[in-house]
Amino acid sequence: MTRRSAVSSTLLLLTAFASVAQGAPPDWRDDPASVGASDRPKAALAELLETDDFRLFYFLPRLWERHLSEAGRKELLIALLGNLRSARTREMKHAEICFVMGHDEVAKNPHPIIINEDIFTQGGRCAWGICQMIDCGSLPITLDVLNDEGELKKYLKNSKMSIITRLLLPGERDQPRVIPDPAWDRDEAEARRAVDELLAARDYDAMSPLPKRWAEGTSESARKHILATLLERLGSTGSTPLRGTGIMFVLSRMLAEDKPLSREGPMLEQDVYVANGRCAWAIEQMMGCVLPTFTEAGNEDPKALGERVDRSYATVIRMMGLPRGPWHP
Repeated sequence: MTRRSAVSSTLLLLTAFASVAQGAPPDWRDDPASVGASDRPKAALAELLETDDFRLFYFLPRLWERHLSEAGRKELLIALLGNLRSARTREMKHAEICFVMGHDEVAKNPHPIIINEDIFTQGGRCAWGICQMIDCGSLPITLDVLNDEGELKKYLKNSKMSIITRLLLPGERDQPRVIPDPAWDRDEAEARRAVDELLAARDYDAMSPLPKRWAEGTSESARKHILATLLERLGSTGSTPLRGTGIMFVLSRMLAEDKPLSREGPMLEQDVYVANGRCAWAIEQMMGCVLPTFTEAGNEDPKALGERVDRSYATVIRMMGLPRGPWHP
């Protein structure tokens, strides 16, 4: 879209929005005191999912920035991420100004707004809202993807990484790089080597100092790439054997194996004998946070494992700053 066509579309939307704005907005915006702080992100999510007027829908991310605190926007982002898999369809009126990928209808406006996420579904609305909130490029999704469990699983994994990458590295958007970026490629390769070393370690004395070594011996950008890679591996359930563990113990294994009480050395909640437990342990060491516990037994339930991964992403998101939306200079 050219700058002229973009301005034309925006002016038309502003004119249309003026008539919508004359109506009474929801309580969470009109009377903030009537809605508790913890409930305001939920109200904002409900408005996104339920509004049937594109003129209002298009401006909701700007209203979030105006009416929600940064903490509130983080909770909204987490809620949007949690609703990405919803295939429920929604009606939308006054949508003739936009062209939605996956739909055959051609926008009546000569300079349509191109939307890559199917905003006629709840999952598509959430994906679009995320893109607008943190300016992460696009997260294209269609009803066909939402109804295909295999494709949806891949989409959700890729979307989470796009979001985390955008939050960790605000200068990067999820768009193909036309010009190679040696620094990015170097940091990404360094991160993968670091995490591979973590997972390959077979001795506790070799594994335990790695997070501190990353903190002292790598650049800030490389550490953020390491964190993103660790998050990506939280779904990995492979075995990671460990020797030299007489100076530490994993609580879940001590209880499961009916071992005597151990009071020597550190007690680890994360099961470092499995890949995702070891990655969760490293994230906690890097960020000073507490994640859901990943254990060998817990990995046997895919649904519960997925929920723990989601909660881990939510924990990390709450600790990060949010970039500004795409409408800012």
